[in-house]
Amino acid sequence: MTNFLSLFEHSNFTIENNDKIISKEELNRNITNLYENLRGISPLWKDKLVYIDIKDRVLFFILFFTLIKLEAKIVLVPNEIKEEDYLNSEDIFITDNKNNPNFIIIDNNLTINNIPDLSDRKTHYNFDTFYLYTSGSTGKAKLIPKKFENIYIELKELKKIFNIENNWVFYFTPALYHIYGFLFGLALPIYCNATVILTQHFTPESIIEFIEKKDIDIFISIPYYYSIFEKIEKINSFKPIKNLISSSAPFPLELSKIYYENGIKVTEIYGSTETGGIAYRISAIDPEWKLFSYVKIKSHFNEKEVELFIQSPAISIFYDTEIGYNTGDIVEFKTNNSFILLGRNTRFSKIAGKRVDLNFIQNKIIDILSKEFSITLFSDDLYIFEKDKNIVMLYDIKEDINIEKLKHILKKHLPSYSVPRIFIKSKIPRNNMNKIDKQEVDKIYNYFISER
Repeated sequence: MTNFLSLFEHSNFTIENNDKIISKEELNRNITNLYENLRGISPLWKDKLVYIDIKDRVLFFILFFTLIKLEAKIVLVPNEIKEEDYLNSEDIFITDNKNNPNFIIIDNNLTINNIPDLSDRKTHYNFDTFYLYTSGSTGKAKLIPKKFENIYIELKELKKIFNIENNWVFYFTPALYHIYGFLFGLALPIYCNATVILTQHFTPESIIEFIEKKDIDIFISIPYYYSIFEKIEKINSFKPIKNLISSSAPFPLELSKIYYENGIKVTEIYGSTETGGIAYRISAIDPEWKLFSYVKIKSHFNEKEVELFIQSPAISIFYDTEIGYNTGDIVEFKTNNSFILLGRNTRFSKIAGKRVDLNFIQNKIIDILSKEFSITLFSDDLYIFEKDKNIVMLYDIKEDINIEKLKHILKKHLPSYSVPRIFIKSKIPRNNMNKIDKQEVDKIYNYFISER
């Protein structure tokens, strides 16, 4: 395989959307029609950067492969990226949900409703194929270029890990503009000659109702949804599914155990937009992460705790694959192909000249709330951060907590400078992939301080 178009052309995959089967032949006809429509707007698409903000999943499929056929370079735009952060006069923008004169507006019938002047759009020669935004969980979202080869190596690995067979049925919740949505909702089903269900459901209850009436072989979601499925006591609905996969954020060990004790294994994928897949595990069975076969470790094995530094053909061309990539995670190596993830180095702060591990504080609070207050919660319900040299606890817990009692107990287990000084009861803001929205956290903090 040399590119996404050849992957598409050599596959016998099928799409299902709202109980309707869409064959590859029908997709091909739609791609041809849209290709001609876009060529009618402008004959010059090769190496143009085209931002696509497409919410309809079928239309996303058609437009993506049409633009590949036109040899354009594609940017997948998430909901949380604001127009003013990427809109400029040098590139092309296509959407199905905006009323903006700068965008080509397209509908499900492949009708083009707005045609801006494209004559002066810039040509980009430096990178291949397409770009994805990072989640922005450690700061502002970054635009990461990906080559077909970055994706293809991961497709082969995922098929092997999960023993995926032809005609398996995929159902996924992550958005297609996210790396895991793109992988499991578009690229992997095509590579595996599978059926992918594009029908969208927007609540955990509607997802459960859907999977209970469908024969699904592989289900892909994020920790937030798996947590909700447990809270509404519906995890047994997943027993008939061969493989459950979690991505995009840490999968809590306590949640993995609950599923496992009910006879359900959830495989957690560790990686990022920049690196591609790195490792996988079922934490209820084994705390160690098993490396993907194509990943090589560049860290020193004789050190017990070290930053995870890797070489991988799945790493974005934005980075030097020969030098390697520092994931920013602290690990303990067990063997040459497995490790235990201890935390992120970015979750350390300096308070009173002392290095403070925010993840350790968070885990300690969760443990104390369970043992001393009989409150069971997952890590998603609590967020510890540092602001203005104060440790802050942001929590979304139904039960009332005696804060003074909690602080008194924490002082027995933590240095005084590590005990949170500010406690804010609030819904924890997250983006579409359930990662902490740091900008919204700052707003909550600033409002709380202003009202004190």
